[in-house]
Amino acid sequence: MVMPPGAESGEIVDALERVRQGQAGPVAVGRDPEAVAAHGHRVWVYNLGGGGVASVDDRTKEVQMTPVHARPVDIGVYAGPVLAADTGGAWLIGLDDSSRPVLVRIPGTGGRPTVYPLDREPRGVAVGYGAVWVVAHGEQDSQLLRVDPATGRVTHRTRLPRAAIDSVAVGLGYVWAVGSSGGTLYRFAVRTGERRGQLLVGSNRAPRPYLMRGFVWVGLTVFRPRTLDVEASLGCCSADAGERAGGFGSAWSMDISTGTLVRWGSGWDVEATVRVVEELPDFARRIYDQGGSGCLTSIAAGTDSMWVTVASSTSYSCGP
Repeated sequence: MVMPPGAESGEIVDALERVRQGQAGPVAVGRDPEAVAAHGHRVWVYNLGGGGVASVDDRTKEVQMTPVHARPVDIGVYAGPVLAADTGGAWLIGLDDSSRPVLVRIPGTGGRPTVYPLDREPRGVAVGYGAVWVVAHGEQDSQLLRVDPATGRVTHRTRLPRAAIDSVAVGLGYVWAVGSSGGTLYRFAVRTGERRGQLLVGSNRAPRPYLMRGFVWVGLTVFRPRTLDVEASLGCCSADAGERAGGFGSAWSMDISTGTLVRWGSGWDVEATVRVVEELPDFARRIYDQGGSGCLTSIAAGTDSMWVTVASSTSYSCGP
């Protein structure tokens, strides 16, 4: 187990599930990890309790902690994600110590974070096609912001009705956003930010979009990116079960009620499951809550592994 500089032995945090090799090995990054993002051999974890971001080298397990004065507004599956990563580092959205909206750049070189002010409250961030994309709420509208990663300058705004969009994903040739309360999936052009289609995805509250296996997933429905036709309707695993991620040609989902990571097969059925909490060594399990339990909070695909953050179940009511 790798402990970050200055951490106490009682601080546990992040469970790395070596799914492809069938091995599990935890890496300590703080007590309450809420979000994980990965790019290349670098994995980034936002720690709610510690107020910082951990950078993990997935080859050496070396951990570097960076204090960050920004707190995300909504870390649930019906908004976000709040953390994104690219070749140069990580991006975190939230409110600073004075409750002002900010976009924070955490460099991969270990330097000090750069804080870029925003003029509205950020709800989700994603990186792709040469830009950082932020979904943000204002008093009069919600906006999709296209941000220059080199300068932090907003280069384009796409305006929608207030609270129309809450979450964002980038890939498959487009930028995707979901309006939670309106149950609507939006598609935007990557060069201009122009709206290129929208679709009602349900009458109930809609979770954030995930791009997996060449499809767009929203809740229990899988869509084709070009036509927005329904490819499949799943029979289980609601959004409340936890986050999802695409990796290694498969779709992956969490089940926070059982502490389990699920791998979906090509036939839209469950191919394999790994009970992450049970795989943790006794040392880590004792740290959680003296009961051998923890709460799965986030998931991301790295270079050769799936990373799952596990927080203390004393802070969350989602243990098995």
